[in-house]
Amino acid sequence: MLLLALASGRRRSEIHAFSISDACLRFNRDKSSVTLLTDPAFLAKNQIPDKGAKPVLIPALPSHSFSVLLCPVRILSIYLDRTCSLRSVSNSRFFIPIKKGISDLSVQTISTWICKCISLDYSSSKAELLNSFNIKAHDVRGISTSWALFNSASLEEVLSAGFWRNENSFISHYLQSMSTFAESLYSLGPIVSAQRLNFPPVSSVTGDSALH
Repeated sequence: MLLLALASGRRRSEIHAFSISDACLRFNRDKSSVTLLTDPAFLAKNQIPDKGAKPVLIPALPSHSFSVLLCPVRILSIYLDRTCSLRSVSNSRFFIPIKKGISDLSVQTISTWICKCISLDYSSSKAELLNSFNIKAHDVRGISTSWALFNSASLEEVLSAGFWRNENSFISHYLQSMSTFAESLYSLGPIVSAQRLNFPPVSSVTGDSALH
């Protein structure tokens, strides 16, 4: 779920509303991408009622990449395979509860799972470092879109990926300075964020960071 939030740049409510129905989910034959749509009954925060939702196209990481374990297309495919037996015919949501007796997830649960993933990623860090973070699922959306902009995506591409109608909300509430984190993120290899593949500079891959 964290990888999908990062790869899509979408709101938690939209992630909650992604559907596995035939009209809403399509993996490319070679698994080079996956296209997702929210349930037709869902209306995004700034969606005009008489206009359908825009599809979210998530590219896969190159199969030869050393960061292939972070490929969102791969992870989503594995998730569907492993939850197949848990699904009911009446629930077409992409993400489903894993506890018996719970028929559906809430939007808040989506946030909680994203935050728990982040906490687990830092579980080996010092306690004071983890405690210093005020982890919010909301921040992943900002990092996703800001990282794409940092890596030469146009503002129009970023606004489209995040489903903003104008730049005011993005600039005022989501835009983050990424220069401090750039070298660490580049060390992971290519990353999918805001629905695009972002590759590290060649000099970063070879160990001679272009950021200096």
